[in-house]
Amino acid sequence: MATTAVPEPTAVPEPTDGRPDGRATRGGERWRATRYIARDGLRVARTGPGHHDTAAAAAATADGVRPTAGQVGKPVSLPPPSGETHPEGDSRPTPHTREETLMQTVTTVTLNNGVEMPILGFGVYQIPPEQTEQAVGDALAAGYRALDTAAAYGNEEAVGRAIRSSGVAREELFVTTKLWISDAGEDRARRAFDTSLRKLGLDHLDLYLIHQPYGDVYGSWRAMERLHAEGLARAIGVSNFHADRLVDLIDHNEVVPAVNQIETHPFHQRTDDQAIMRERGVQIESWGPFAEGRNNLFTHPVLGGIAAAHGKSVAQVVLRWLIQREVVVIPKSVRAERMAENIDVFDFRLTDDQMAAVAALDTGESLFFDHRDPAMVSRLGNVTLDA
Repeated sequence: MATTAVPEPTAVPEPTDGRPDGRATRGGERWRATRYIARDGLRVARTGPGHHDTAAAAAATADGVRPTAGQVGKPVSLPPPSGETHPEGDSRPTPHTREETLMQTVTTVTLNNGVEMPILGFGVYQIPPEQTEQAVGDALAAGYRALDTAAAYGNEEAVGRAIRSSGVAREELFVTTKLWISDAGEDRARRAFDTSLRKLGLDHLDLYLIHQPYGDVYGSWRAMERLHAEGLARAIGVSNFHADRLVDLIDHNEVVPAVNQIETHPFHQRTDDQAIMRERGVQIESWGPFAEGRNNLFTHPVLGGIAAAHGKSVAQVVLRWLIQREVVVIPKSVRAERMAENIDVFDFRLTDDQMAAVAALDTGESLFFDHRDPAMVSRLGNVTLDA
């Protein structure tokens, strides 16, 4: 089999977790971002005069998820103009023109081995390598501490450069990457892990996932169990596994996957999958939370009405809906103002009626492709990566 680079996005058709973001430019306005670290409980140590943000604390603890030991806050200037459509192909309206200080409390979920994982992170799928370093640097400056990449994305090295130049301590970060199908198997998975670790410039990963449920999954999992036992991967998990494949893997191995990253958004909500994961101790994680804008997500009247009620954007409502469902989510953008908007979701809460209204949008089907489609299985299984 010939070895080729994975073209983006066609050969690995996992979609972006957002909408087309256009050029990786900062725009005319620089966003102010100051990092704060919570040292214990909900007390926040901040530069300059400090105060305890009880509203943010209440919103965080009400989610049923815990504040991370590295909570992040930031003062931001919300960008003008009001009510305009974003340029560069993005249909999301900009936030209203105003300047205010927001304290962001990024909460965590506890994985089945006790590891704390931020419930909201930053994904880099479909970000070209030449734009990834800038994008990740901007995300870290905005307050993100969880980063999600993959060998198949071709941008692990750029993620690593951004981490090194950010000044953020390694222990504050939660870094995920993924094993591609062509590297499946006990020996190849170990070599692929070492390659990813070298490209990222790290001495361990926080989470290592099997990217697709194909190839020698069981050989890969045995290698990953050893990586976990050796402390090189703090947690291991899977991606794109339907419930039957997930249960089979659990029943025939020692370590239960900590995470299953699957397509999850308002039109494909995966409630049955999430119920099985809860029974088995697996954390659900969403890719594609905005469905790439399909089904007119950013102008949907139900989502738009909820957004107007809270003075938030549709994207913020979708992220908040996922967080209240205890779904880990990794929105992607190459624009700093979008990154700041996407992390600004911990100061409000959807009502039960609003949660039910979003739940009613579920179609129960993928908007992208079926991981059980034989043609797709063959297509993905024949994509190999350059070394």
